[in-house]
Amino acid sequence: MHAATIRYGCKYMPTPMVIPKRRLQLFTSWTRLWDLLTETGIPEEEEIKYLTYCIRGHDRGRRQISVLGRTQYGILSEVDRVWQDVIEGRSFLVHFIHPQPDDLPRDVIGLIVKVPVPEYDVDHLAPILYEELHYSTVDLDHIQKLSYIHRRAMSMDVYDIGKVRRLCQPLGTNECLIHHDGQVYDSAGSYFRVHPGNYIVLLQT
Repeated sequence: MHAATIRYGCKYMPTPMVIPKRRLQLFTSWTRLWDLLTETGIPEEEEIKYLTYCIRGHDRGRRQISVLGRTQYGILSEVDRVWQDVIEGRSFLVHFIHPQPDDLPRDVIGLIVKVPVPEYDVDHLAPILYEELHYSTVDLDHIQKLSYIHRRAMSMDVYDIGKVRRLCQPLGTNECLIHHDGQVYDSAGSYFRVHPGNYIVLLQT
């Protein structure tokens, strides 16, 4: 392929070729999603409902989508359409939430949509769904939001997401338990690995 030329006097000067910016749409944990779809037993000819949580620098809320079939293209296209006011033609990634949130109906699957921004998208940060439960004498208070956390995190990083560092032991009086990937961490100095799409629960008692 040859670049076009522009004539300057008696000389022809090549014009620079414009290479279009590549736009990525990626589904990072397709195997986990496929396993869950197989487990639920939803027929392939039926629509599958997804609750999508979007983060672009900060939590942008949640929106439900329905997709017919089990293809990555179908899910990515519908995510792009429903979140077009936030994605704005940029690249984005979709992460399967693992484990799935307890409050999701059985026939709804949770996904995180991450639109990269320079100040947060470095290799050591991962987008997660954070949930905070606080037992009081009357009922159970509930907070849920998207956030970024270090891929090699410690308990204090989770406390900081909920702004509860001064409430949890040893600085405060509340006992704070972190439920993450099948494990429970009860020490402020605990370290653990975090992957994009993890669902982390902080329980205060």
